[in-house]
Amino acid sequence: MASRRKSSRKKSSSYWTSRILTLAVLLVAGAVGLVDYLWNGSTGGDKISYATVASGQLEVRILDMGQADSILIRTQEKAALIDAGENDMGQQVLRELDQLGITSLDLVIGTHPHSDHIGGLDTVLEEIPVEKLVMPQLPDDLVPTTATYLDVLWAAQAQNLEIDAAQPGVSYELGSGAVLTLLGPVGKYDDLNAISVVSRLDFGTCSFLFTGDATTLSEENLLKSGANLDVDILDVGHHGSNTSSSPAFLAAISPIASSISCGANNSYGHPHAEVVERLSEYGPIFRTDLLGTILFTSDGSSLMASSQRGETVVLKGEALS
Repeated sequence: MASRRKSSRKKSSSYWTSRILTLAVLLVAGAVGLVDYLWNGSTGGDKISYATVASGQLEVRILDMGQADSILIRTQEKAALIDAGENDMGQQVLRELDQLGITSLDLVIGTHPHSDHIGGLDTVLEEIPVEKLVMPQLPDDLVPTTATYLDVLWAAQAQNLEIDAAQPGVSYELGSGAVLTLLGPVGKYDDLNAISVVSRLDFGTCSFLFTGDATTLSEENLLKSGANLDVDILDVGHHGSNTSSSPAFLAAISPIASSISCGANNSYGHPHAEVVERLSEYGPIFRTDLLGTILFTSDGSSLMASSQRGETVVLKGEALS
């Protein structure tokens, strides 16, 4: 299956010389920009490492997908992907994997079937081997009939890949002692955002929470479930929308830092001011619209953050080499 990869007056000689020189400059600049984009994933240069992950370390990349989500987790032994951006972003995710030398994925999670989360997933499934694919189980009245969702189903079928329904409490070993545990969804909903897969990543004493577009109702049910939500890093729900990140939820998490995937000057106004204000009480906020791709690195006790357009920050413990 093919991917959706959706006046007659004579001019003086000096005029044409000027135009040719201008065109040449634009072509050179464009070529340089294209090379930089293909190499670094952005036109602004890259301050984050693409070296092989060090033995005994964990990397979590919040990929710059504009107003969309994609998160890459890797250790020296394994790699996992949570979401894959919009419909036209599958190749961008594949370039990121290629730069990191990742030729297969041990785990892929599609948090919920909206195009800004699973739009590029069919492209990824068609081009790279995947060991396990997890998505939320949908009630019959919420099953989408969109091309985006159907393309993912067809791509999985073409690869003889079964889709595992997300079950709270199920854990996946990701190498070097890293464990990803599903916490949600819990409860019944009439909204695809609310049914987002929520997962917790533990690595030594360092931890992360990934929430997709989980809503305040989802958060309330997670709190009632007794799930362990206390983590170091929160990947903020729904691009920083005020439909997520309730005060009670943030208090239970008590993160030392947070990340937000959102597009520059997006039409939704994400992240919403009240959410940013709440998050700022808990530590630094790393935003893809301001910083590009964000990289968290840990050895199990220390934790650092770096980005394409920012400086490296030690969040916990000591600086890692």
